[in-house]
Amino acid sequence: AYIAAKANILRYQTKIDVAVLNWTDKNIRKLKTRGSVIKIKSPARIKLKLLGKHNKMNAVLAARATGLFGVPFIVSYRILAAKMKSLPYALEFIGEKNGVKYYNDSESTTFEATQAALESFVKKPILIVGGYDKGIDIKPLAVLIEKKAKAVYAIGQTSHKIHELLKAKSFHAGTLETAIQLIKKTAKKGDI
Repeated sequence: AYIAAKANILRYQTKIDVAVLNWTDKNIRKLKTRGSVIKIKSPARIKLKLLGKHNKMNAVLAARATGLFGVPFIVSYRILAAKMKSLPYALEFIGEKNGVKYYNDSESTTFEATQAALESFVKKPILIVGGYDKGIDIKPLAVLIEKKAKAVYAIGQTSHKIHELLKAKSFHAGTLETAIQLIKKTAKKGDI
């Protein structure tokens, strides 16, 4: 449904329109376009203040799109590198306390978003995860978390399911407030 909704953007193109697309995504490569396509195959070596390959790709896509309106890529690139910051709740850096970095990624409500966030860090982060039970299979998420997270604090309606799947790494916190208090007590300098 998400892919179909995004495909609507291309549906109303004409032959003179241009789509700037992330060609590393197999779902995007399947989309039908009526105009021409600029295929971005790599986020290049763009340096941003933001974490994550997905943010780098978004910056390159934006810079290439502005090029269609006569703005040189290097100008867009420099502006993005200097000014681009995360949206609220999207891998947003909150601050650092006692050598522990805190990020708010509460916008990650899908497997893919959580995967992108976890892959943004070189060091395995401590993760607070859970919430409303949408009735989806969370086993793939558990496998991902097992590989990419240092520890997990499970909250909300899904906390028991998550805790059962990740016993060795998981702590049943119940609420966000409890999870944060537990993390404050156990996190070590250098943790995320």
